[in-house]
Amino acid sequence: MSSRQAALKLLKRDPIKNISIINFLEARPNAQVLQFGDSFLARGEEGLTYISAENQQDLEQIIAALSERDKFFMSLEDWVAERLVQGRDIEIYPHSKYILPLDAPLPEQKHPVSPLASEHFDMVVTHWLEEEEADEEVRRYALYCLSNFPTAAVYVDGKPVSWAGIHEDGAIGFLYTKKEHRGNNYAYSISINLIKQQRAQGKVSYVLIEEGRKSLGLAEKLGFVHAGSSCWVDFRQ
Repeated sequence: MSSRQAALKLLKRDPIKNISIINFLEARPNAQVLQFGDSFLARGEEGLTYISAENQQDLEQIIAALSERDKFFMSLEDWVAERLVQGRDIEIYPHSKYILPLDAPLPEQKHPVSPLASEHFDMVVTHWLEEEEADEEVRRYALYCLSNFPTAAVYVDGKPVSWAGIHEDGAIGFLYTKKEHRGNNYAYSISINLIKQQRAQGKVSYVLIEEGRKSLGLAEKLGFVHAGSSCWVDFRQ
């Protein structure tokens, strides 16, 4: 077992590589943290698990310490994900990581932006989950994020038509614009607003983008730079 503060001190020696697990531990004071050399296993609720591995030896110890409670692994490095699923019929969900440096200039947002109201959370989660709307574990996670971390939305006639929020590991996500309102650059203004909110907290903004997603163009337009890759692994399959 490792203290949360001691783990954060070591993890912040490489803040970009460890940005997800750092934000997770800062958001979850009661998270369980296990240390293996200079590597860490962090566990939250809903079976969410983060791994920061410095070498193969530490990773083997981490894998030996896993249990049935570790269901969904977030923001893994490629080599960690590949070893984790070795010999198992489990899919890896790869993403590219893009970071916006704190000193990168921000343009002005083009539209008025306000936080999401709580009465809209269920609608936002339904759009985010799409065909997975029956997945109650993921639904609870999304509602937790929307309730506890920054959100931003553009409203038309009092109703949100475009929105986004922050995952508990600090990644900008949940981005969606209703079809009839696309092409108005609402996502551009929403993203700028969320970045401002994160910078007010002293946090570096980043996104995890699946290959082929249109959000890559938005990230590049805002000045995000490629900072490696990341994977999710779902053991609930």
